[in-house]
Amino acid sequence: MNEEVEPIAAFLREAEIARQKLGEKLSTTLRLGDIEDALLELEGFEKGPDLLYRSWAAGDIIDRLEGFDFSKFYPEALAVLDLPDPIVPPGTRRSLEERIVKISGERWHIHKNDADPFPSNPHAHNYEDGLKLSLADGGLYRKKERVSKIDRKKLLEIRSRLKDIQLPDLTI
Repeated sequence: MNEEVEPIAAFLREAEIARQKLGEKLSTTLRLGDIEDALLELEGFEKGPDLLYRSWAAGDIIDRLEGFDFSKFYPEALAVLDLPDPIVPPGTRRSLEERIVKISGERWHIHKNDADPFPSNPHAHNYEDGLKLSLADGGLYRKKERVSKIDRKKLLEIRSRLKDIQLPDLTI
């Protein structure tokens, strides 16, 4: 076997064993990607080969991940808002897919246990535009970069539709 492939194959073998045993221990179904993502998070690695080239035994993976909260990889939907009028201000950089999918109106998803509590907890996702909306201050983000902001009136309108959800303190 190729020297480059062997460490990756070894990691995958051990991670698969750990996935099965952890799933049994936690009474849940885990994906192999869950094991990789959890280890990346705990070890502070970026996505890439660094994790795969470390020597991992299944027992080490299990010990490292036994208390890990895998539920963050499967956020529970708190709400989905279909807004009749767009809230994203004109001129805000949008995904190319947006032009194909919709011309007006937007769909925003709010999840419980989101893996990333940025920019607020909870926050809203517009998957078509690749944007996150802070439910605290109306900031619009692409990844961690603030790209725009909605006005207070629109933010209050959105928050009013989420009365049964614990929202972050309003800071706008």
